[in-house]
Amino acid sequence: MERGSFVLGHQLTSDQLNARILNYPTIAVPERKMTLNTSPVGIDRAILFDDGAYNNRDIQLIIGFEGKQADSNIQKFLSVLDTGKYIDFQMYSDPDYTYQVIRQSTGTIARPTYSDGYRELTIMLSAAPYRYVAPTQTETITTLISTLVNPTNYVANPYIKIVGSGSITLTINVTSSMLQGRLNWIVLCKTCGIPMAKS
Repeated sequence: MERGSFVLGHQLTSDQLNARILNYPTIAVPERKMTLNTSPVGIDRAILFDDGAYNNRDIQLIIGFEGKQADSNIQKFLSVLDTGKYIDFQMYSDPDYTYQVIRQSTGTIARPTYSDGYRELTIMLSAAPYRYVAPTQTETITTLISTLVNPTNYVANPYIKIVGSGSITLTINVTSSMLQGRLNWIVLCKTCGIPMAKS
């Protein structure tokens, strides 16, 4: 990706909006959801309650929009974020990953005095704690036994599509799922083995 470029929602690109990210995006490290209980008497350290999850992370952006359509393009950018659900966002500073973001702040639009066709949008996005490998790696398995390796250091939520017919046993870590009957294809949810869709 070129410096300053981004893709929002897999469809809206910085080139289409005549826009560029001006700052190197500041991305917070997600905070682990934990509670420290310091009230018990006679214990010389806090008792830790770990929720086993993470809070969202913040992404601070300054985006410059150029041209006569700058105001309209800012509205297009904001309208994609204002859907009430997380939107995929990929940016030049981390081109191998996609973040799932929502708009967290009102944002500020500034117009420098030297140009009537240029605007700067300062905005804070809230991103889900995990970033996703992009583009995703696709593996085609044609042997009886194969091993797929998670390319990250975190628990993964793989998208698995099985094409074929007959009985198939899929084992992920120690969980096995038996798929029987004639299937054209089946998509499994994360690592749980629950069918999401089939044909």
